[in-house]
Amino acid sequence: QALAILRHYLGKEDVKTFRPGDAGQLEKILFERIAENNKKREKQSNGFRTVKYQMSLTKDLFNFAKAEQIIEANPLSDFQMDKRRRAQRNKANAKNPPFIPSFKHIKKCLPYAPKWLQLYIRLKEMTGVRQTDLLRMSVQINIRDDGLFVDGHKVLGHRAVKAQIFAWTPELRAVVTEIDQLWKWSPLFFPKHGFNAKGKPEAFNSAWSHFRKKLKRAGLQPFAERYIRNRVGSEGSVGEARERLGHTDEATT
Repeated sequence: QALAILRHYLGKEDVKTFRPGDAGQLEKILFERIAENNKKREKQSNGFRTVKYQMSLTKDLFNFAKAEQIIEANPLSDFQMDKRRRAQRNKANAKNPPFIPSFKHIKKCLPYAPKWLQLYIRLKEMTGVRQTDLLRMSVQINIRDDGLFVDGHKVLGHRAVKAQIFAWTPELRAVVTEIDQLWKWSPLFFPKHGFNAKGKPEAFNSAWSHFRKKLKRAGLQPFAERYIRNRVGSEGSVGEARERLGHTDEATT
């Protein structure tokens, strides 16, 4: 999805024609796109995280071009996001901090989710694995003799992502076994709620939205799926969180 957006704005120009000064122009265009989309949204977005991801992906693409000796140097090697926008984002986050649920709160919310989503949440609590990796899990690839294997799909070859093995515990084994029993006809953990032909988890997002509405009706604070990972990462020291979340660098954590 991000590549399609970048291709739209980068056009079909050869990577050799891109210059360091073009990075700032690309960043500006991407923020303008967010501002244009905000006109159609009820909830406004500052777009900082989206643009940061797209610029990071662009940088990775040029690193690949450099490794393949298509270009001599990465024109984005010294690029940094606009500090004023970062300050605005931090100020907005400080004013409206996200609700990161406690494990106690998550447990209280579980009965309002369907069985498969309860198992998904419990598995995420045990591992902190990203949504993209959880929805791609399959019996053949991820279940190993020594534990649950996660290869880390965030960005293929991304420097901040590494493969992990979560050693089997009775609790982890029990959850994975229950998941395997849900859809015996499919090797995928969550075949009905994975990615569609366009690469989007629309069925999962719809189910999560329905779950949030049920929590609101029950008088419970709803929470975003990604904040379960934040809760898992916030337990213990930074070093422990780094290992648990599969980061190669503590700065990322």
